[in-house]
Amino acid sequence: MSHRLYLYNLTQVPEQAVAATSELPLLAAYGQNDDAALMMMEWGYELPPFCYPLFAGGISIAPPVYNGTEGGLYAPAAPGKQAFLDFYAFLEKHADTLIDNKDAFENAKKKLLRFFENKVVHPWFHLDAWDVFNMADDGAEGNHTAQAEDLKLLIEQTNTLIRKAIEADNPALLDEWPPNAASGYRMAFKQLINDEVFNYGWAVIESAVMGDYTGLEVFVDNGLHGLRDEEDNIVLPAEFTEIFEYPIGEELCLVLHQSGKYGYVNRAGELVIPCQYDDAFDFSSGFSHIVLAGKAGIIDEHGNAVIPAVYDDVHVLKYGVFAVKKGGEWALMGEQETLLLPFQIAEDVGIDDSGLIYFFFKAEKEIWYYSDTFHFLLKGLTDNIETAAGCYLITLKKEMGLLSTAGEQLIPFAEQTIRYDYLLDAFIVQTPKGSGLFHAEQGWLLPAESDNVYALRANPGENGERLAVVQQQGSAGLFAVAATSGWVATPQYKDFLFLKDNYVGYKTKEGAWGMMDYTGKVLTPASYDSINGKENCLTYGTAIAFKGHDIFLIQGDGSARPLSAQEIVDEMSVYPEGFFTKEQLKALRKALPAAEQALGEYELGNAALDEGRYDDAIRHFELAASLHCFEAITNLGYLYEHVDGYTNLEKAAALYKKAAELGERYAMKNAGLMYQHGRGVEADYKQAEYWYRRAIDQGNENAAVALADLCYYAEYGMQDHERALELYQTALDNGDDDVACNIGNIYEVKKDYKNAVKYYKQAAKKGDTFAKWRLGCFYTDGTGVKRDPEKAMELYQEAVAALPDVHVDIAILHTADPYFDPAEVKRRLYLAKDAGVATADEYIDKFKHLWK
Repeated sequence: MSHRLYLYNLTQVPEQAVAATSELPLLAAYGQNDDAALMMMEWGYELPPFCYPLFAGGISIAPPVYNGTEGGLYAPAAPGKQAFLDFYAFLEKHADTLIDNKDAFENAKKKLLRFFENKVVHPWFHLDAWDVFNMADDGAEGNHTAQAEDLKLLIEQTNTLIRKAIEADNPALLDEWPPNAASGYRMAFKQLINDEVFNYGWAVIESAVMGDYTGLEVFVDNGLHGLRDEEDNIVLPAEFTEIFEYPIGEELCLVLHQSGKYGYVNRAGELVIPCQYDDAFDFSSGFSHIVLAGKAGIIDEHGNAVIPAVYDDVHVLKYGVFAVKKGGEWALMGEQETLLLPFQIAEDVGIDDSGLIYFFFKAEKEIWYYSDTFHFLLKGLTDNIETAAGCYLITLKKEMGLLSTAGEQLIPFAEQTIRYDYLLDAFIVQTPKGSGLFHAEQGWLLPAESDNVYALRANPGENGERLAVVQQQGSAGLFAVAATSGWVATPQYKDFLFLKDNYVGYKTKEGAWGMMDYTGKVLTPASYDSINGKENCLTYGTAIAFKGHDIFLIQGDGSARPLSAQEIVDEMSVYPEGFFTKEQLKALRKALPAAEQALGEYELGNAALDEGRYDDAIRHFELAASLHCFEAITNLGYLYEHVDGYTNLEKAAALYKKAAELGERYAMKNAGLMYQHGRGVEADYKQAEYWYRRAIDQGNENAAVALADLCYYAEYGMQDHERALELYQTALDNGDDDVACNIGNIYEVKKDYKNAVKYYKQAAKKGDTFAKWRLGCFYTDGTGVKRDPEKAMELYQEAVAALPDVHVDIAILHTADPYFDPAEVKRRLYLAKDAGVATADEYIDKFKHLWK
């Protein structure tokens, strides 16, 4: 069995996660369609980009229906279909930006929407990746579910990105397409969506669709054919010698009437184009070839003649382009006989649409080639034509050349090899004199004079730059193909290695390694024996460097620290042979026992801390710290900050800072707190902000609230409500509903009372007295809500014990119906005065006439 992904539309699915396969309802046989299941896709290895939105309605994992025992993905169809339609509407809206071939896109979209409307009618989507999962784990039980979880996460991340792009109406956001990052090579979304293998999504459906079901069936009466529906109602009388199949993706099918004339029936079984043609053919791309009185023409789906039946022969070549024959000559025409290429003597006309389209006219032993823009390319019997980067790469006998769509010779024919390099988005040209680099738009980037040119297997940089290694006279340099192409590093090195996005390792002729960025800025000196970025798969730092027996983690700014004990254990636990060289593995294996000892001491320290054996905890933590367990340093800091009898805030602050500088994310937040509140160090809000940001960057989500507080409260002198709102919202999304009150207050300050009420209500429900007070004020004044004194009074009574200021607001309610009570006004205002409320005297003076 080949390793494929299968996508189905199902009527029934297994009971979530636990239903045994023997208990599953009987559905279609493997790989077939019936009334209970529609097979939508049979694809290799990776889920095509057009299919992700189908799972936007929420994904569950359960046993596959047809194949294997675990790891099937399921999603409700209705929201998925809507997300799919929204996605295509977005692509169409931004076609000028995203789509290379608009005709092909429109044709594919038309077929897809028709397919989804007419055939995708069951309530569930099911993705069966069993075969592909087998490639990674040999079918071992328990492993497919883990892979399914990874795929589920990838699909969810992708759909989140699509939703954000649509909401922001910004197609550029799609360049962060998560599957690109997961594959280790990031490409522009436009490049992905225009990949010819997909045909804008229709090729994905064509991979599995066998025939095109309409709900109609042919019946025979007295030797003639008609159509009836599923309830046996006759929708087309038996008057036809033959009724052909509906072409996939087309609206009309061909019928031959008993009179010998051809016409067309729509998918409802209605004869919409009368039987009037002497001969006719299936529709293709919305057009069909018909014959009247011995002459050929082209009609559209409404029966309108787009090419009148006055020609000897016609072909539908592509959407809106037709080959037309008159006498011994052929021409290319558009609709309404628009002449695209003039008549010329030829035996036949054809099209190659496997890549960038080109047309050809055959005449005896000669062939004339024309571009997709109808420009002459060349005449002759070519050995091969390839298309790439909007150009035609042509082999003619032993010579190769490169032509533009306008027919211009970009690289003249010669004895040379021209190869399009996908990673560089440029052509590598090899001649007897050497290798060079040519760009379709920029022309020659490097003359064909180097010993060798090849792509560094690296992701494009921040500005889209793609890196080529150029070897000249025993030295290697780095050249960037970008909007402004140029040298990153001139040939003076031994070798280069991709580390991580925007970072490259360089090797000197002496054999030492260092790190530079994509601009050529040297970030570390060449002082390491080797360096490794795990091909962009390192989840922390930029690269791991080796020097003798020492192992370091290098950050993006070039700073280095020892690899932590936990990091060493982690690196050795997940297929290290796939990423590290033999020498690097040797160093990691040698470091592993000490790393495992460090983590063991760390756990012993935690146990002693929990049991109150503080001297033992200190001993274990200090030993673990000496063996590069940075978490132990953080816990030592915690002990010296919080444990009675051991408290030493200066020591705690120093330990937090030390661990933070070594990359320990929890120490980063704690260091920020020490600086924010002046504990063990002099208060320094900028330092607090710095460490909070570092903690967030390292994945410590809890630091977001601390940083938000710095931006929210005026006392820190760095008030920024927009930034605070963003951070609080992130915390709230992560489950910290204690921040709802502050979010509500920011919206109140912004005079966005609708949102202020929303978040105050959320906070009040959790018992927040400030939120109750502010909601009470809103109900008193009718701000953002309908005025409701009774609701206001209820909220005030709940808040007043903790907030004496509320006495003033209760007093105000008692100045009018339905709570008018001068004595209570006086009592509440004097309670406020006794509690030190600043505004109490002002309101006593304002309302004293009520009780005098």
